[in-house]
Amino acid sequence: MDWRHVSAVVLFARTIEFDSAVLGELRYWFHVTDMARIAQTLAGVRSPSISFRPEEIRLLLSLLGITDGHRYRLPRPHRHGSLGCLSSPSPDASSSTT
Repeated sequence: MDWRHVSAVVLFARTIEFDSAVLGELRYWFHVTDMARIAQTLAGVRSPSISFRPEEIRLLLSLLGITDGHRYRLPRPHRHGSLGCLSSPSPDASSSTT
């Protein structure tokens, strides 16, 4: 095994904000991501001995139990209650007027 071809990913189940610049030189082989961006992260792994074909990325996502339901969707803010709290509807929620 050539350690120059090792790559690692820390995967968070919830959405995170992370600046990989804090990792310095580690960011080329050590990745921190969330479910919404794991496919993009895996697709970006580059090494002469590591490459993922699209079907391998799909298999990894499947093994991790990541489905289309994990994809990030921009929330549509709306007013809720008298406090004026912003909330986002579930992806399956239909819009209705009150």
